[in-house]
Amino acid sequence: MTTARFGVASRVASAITLQRLLFGLAMMLLGIIRSIIGVVMIVSPARLAATLGVDPVAAERTGWLSQMVGAREIGIGLGGLRAVRQGENVGLWCSAAALADSADVLAVASALRGRQVRRGPALLFIAFAAAGVLADVTVWRHMRDRAPGDRPSGAYGDT
Repeated sequence: MTTARFGVASRVASAITLQRLLFGLAMMLLGIIRSIIGVVMIVSPARLAATLGVDPVAAERTGWLSQMVGAREIGIGLGGLRAVRQGENVGLWCSAAALADSADVLAVASALRGRQVRRGPALLFIAFAAAGVLADVTVWRHMRDRAPGDRPSGAYGDT
């Protein structure tokens, strides 16, 4: 009977470890994607506005806003990556990412409502940002109770 309980407990512990590994990897992937988007926004600041259909002159004149948002994306992305890598609680980074993505959804939806952006690209952007919110919240829910140093050995390339 004790052996059976130990076997079940071992399988549950393995499942929890695998789940945390997968959500840790998801957080790392989100951080990498967010950082790449941030770099693109800094290097080519008018690209996002032009893609959304903003007047090319206005897109160029407000490129500095895209660079600010790009820096935000890099900060949140690298912060989340560092938290996962160091075995720290990623809750604050997931919360920051979800808040930023929610603000993006609201801002672009408002621009769409005011006919300041093209419908198709704006809806695609809103869907992408909303998916980001869902991913951020999902990872946060599964990783929020993770204590500092609580990561499986070898999970992220260390041994």
